[in-house]
Amino acid sequence: MSGGDETGTSDRSVAPAGARESLAIALWLATIVTTFAALIVWASPPIRAHRGAAPDDVDGNGGGGLSNGTPTPGPTDPNEPPGFDIKSYVCSPPVAGRAGKAEVDAAITKGRAAFLHLFVEPSLANAEPGGFLDYVDGKGVKTRLGPDVYVQCQLYLIVHLLMYQKKLRIPRDDPLVQRSLQFLVKSFDDAKGRWIWSEEGCLHAKGLAALARFGEQTRFEKGWRYALTSPMYRKEDGLFTMMQSGHIVQSLGPGSISLTGVDGWEHGAPLVDEENSSKFLFALLAAGRSPDDPEVAALEAKLSRYLATNPLAIGYMKTKDLVGRIWPILMHARWRLPEDDGFRVALATMRAAMKGEWRQNFMLRILPMFRADLIRALLEIGDRNEEIDALVHGLVASQDQDGAWRVPHIKKLWGLETTSQGYKTGNMDGANTYMNLLALVAWRRAIYGAS
Repeated sequence: MSGGDETGTSDRSVAPAGARESLAIALWLATIVTTFAALIVWASPPIRAHRGAAPDDVDGNGGGGLSNGTPTPGPTDPNEPPGFDIKSYVCSPPVAGRAGKAEVDAAITKGRAAFLHLFVEPSLANAEPGGFLDYVDGKGVKTRLGPDVYVQCQLYLIVHLLMYQKKLRIPRDDPLVQRSLQFLVKSFDDAKGRWIWSEEGCLHAKGLAALARFGEQTRFEKGWRYALTSPMYRKEDGLFTMMQSGHIVQSLGPGSISLTGVDGWEHGAPLVDEENSSKFLFALLAAGRSPDDPEVAALEAKLSRYLATNPLAIGYMKTKDLVGRIWPILMHARWRLPEDDGFRVALATMRAAMKGEWRQNFMLRILPMFRADLIRALLEIGDRNEEIDALVHGLVASQDQDGAWRVPHIKKLWGLETTSQGYKTGNMDGANTYMNLLALVAWRRAIYGAS
């Protein structure tokens, strides 16, 4: 046998003792070095925190672009920013310095009018008659859909007006506020404790918060009980997942699910969704439940434990990860919730984001509304710094003349202009407008005081 003696014994077995000792020492040293390197890699936050898809994911739910993992190409529309590059583009970039009081007041006034009349009013016009939609497909063919055909983004705008009517200083008896409330109450099924779109968990939770704000406590309780018995609720851990409703026309989910009557999992499976869990916790608190209410305390503790044990680097956060960490900060500040590990981890992460790490996150770069949410959370917790000032100044500078904050690149990135299967329509302009507006209102109050 080659390399051994005639009996097949390896040369290594008869090697001098000194050689064997040297080899053992070398292997021992290599083991120490390898172990040390493994510890460094394990302890490194960016690597340890890496979960799922890469930072430059571009679909509407924070997924991975094309099915083969290739990032979706950027838009080529001549109205898009010149040199648009999804890997580096920043919409409404920060502007150094602090915006003046008169500037901010003017932006708030215009933004409020735009939110009401450019976005909420048309949404109600489609929804109030019973859910009819004049849908134009990718080939330009127009079809009238209905009744009971509602558009995801329009429902959110109606609900958000009710949630933020007071913060935006819109009178409670404003006709659009009252019309929105009547629509939300009328479309609620008292017997079932739900709307036809209620599997859309974030929308259901916010709808409950809106009902509570306007004294609809009985309906709120029915809706909360429905949520606990719905497929959205994960009994095994006491948290919520996220679903897409097959009873409405999707704006952000796949068009193939729209109006099929078949609901789908937002993440492909009933995974924990910290954003949705946060929204249900917010709804409970907004309904007047105290922090030591058993259901509030249990949900808050389980969400906190999840956040503390699932750290994420900013660059790898999807929408659910961002919002699911920003909203607990808002709630801790507003309702004086006890500080815990989940809150501390979320706050440290979001403070790092404000210090510049937000540029590593795709969603924070392309949608100012998420930066606006971050601004609000940190302002409520008491932070004041130049980075916040610059982001707010950037929002003021990027407002359209009619008061809106539009994000036209989103329509191409998220397939809102055409869909190969099913129905999909809407945009993020209304959401971007009201969320930026909320950030300006919060900053104005923090820096210049309430007017």
